[in-house]
Amino acid sequence: MDNGQSAEHRHVAPRRATGNTVPQSLTYTYDDYAIFPILTFYYWVRAKTATLISPLSYVDMGYAALSPEQAIGTADITADDLVFLPVNMTNASPAGTVSCRVLNNGPDAVNASAIGFDFHMACHTPGVVSNAIPVWIGSDQGTYTLAVGEETLVILTPPSRRGLIARADLSGVQQVKVTVRRLSGLNDPNLTNNTTTAPGTVLVRTVGVNSPGRSVNDYDGDGKSDVALCRSDKGVWAAVLSGTRGYGTTGIEPETGGGRYWTAAGDYDGDGLLDYGLYEETCGTWWIRKSSDGQVVSGEFGGSGFRPVSADYDGDSKSDPAVYGPAWGYWAGLKSASDYALGEAWAGRAM
Repeated sequence: MDNGQSAEHRHVAPRRATGNTVPQSLTYTYDDYAIFPILTFYYWVRAKTATLISPLSYVDMGYAALSPEQAIGTADITADDLVFLPVNMTNASPAGTVSCRVLNNGPDAVNASAIGFDFHMACHTPGVVSNAIPVWIGSDQGTYTLAVGEETLVILTPPSRRGLIARADLSGVQQVKVTVRRLSGLNDPNLTNNTTTAPGTVLVRTVGVNSPGRSVNDYDGDGKSDVALCRSDKGVWAAVLSGTRGYGTTGIEPETGGGRYWTAAGDYDGDGLLDYGLYEETCGTWWIRKSSDGQVVSGEFGGSGFRPVSADYDGDSKSDPAVYGPAWGYWAGLKSASDYALGEAWAGRAM
């Protein structure tokens, strides 16, 4: 269906076997010539007899490529570095973290142009070349400006990720692919580099629990762990983000406090990205740099003898500021799901 001048759908209907008759199949083909180039079209099929009509099938998508004579320019788009998480999913569950890189090889620039992303899964057996037909699991699109030779990291937003679903009929080890395509008047002369495959696989099961949909210590949301350091004497955060291919960025450098600083990173704003966090033990002061808007918020909770133990204690997908006093075995936290009400517990004690 992709890149052709018509959108085609094939439906295989098994014949009923009688006695020792070998079951056979019929293939029905539909060519849709009344479509506009570049636009995405969605298709459902169902079986029909004289008395019965089946439910509609899963949706599939197709489109017609833009012919060179219709183009107003040329830009060779390349896709690579696909990340798709989690690696363990149950049927009908959405993706957790998805990112890829898009490069413009020119010869023309891409100026505020729409680019689409089509995601597929296909059964995968390690060490075996698979002929499985990829199954479309969802699409996304955005507007981008790329000079010739420029690349950009594309990180899908939470609403977009929720649209990528492991279909209910999928099972076993799956390989995820993404195809990047132009949605405007520029011609893409080389389509062989528009599709890239995630290096890892995804296990889809009918029952079970999804593994985390994000990587550990991921500050930029590209699904890869980032290297981060903090100076305990000054409270200065610095990180090398994989999304920027090695450029250092500064986290928090507080202007107050002179005691011992503890790292207190966590997802305090619930956007799926790790936020830089500091806790100054002498005064119990917290500084959090929210990844959602870059703002630094601060407050006092804890104090001398207490260490930060932030985590999502109330299950609302946000980290809760919390401290632990080892001398007393006392735990205290501010529950984000309850308007940061105080919660207390006693467990453990220094001997």
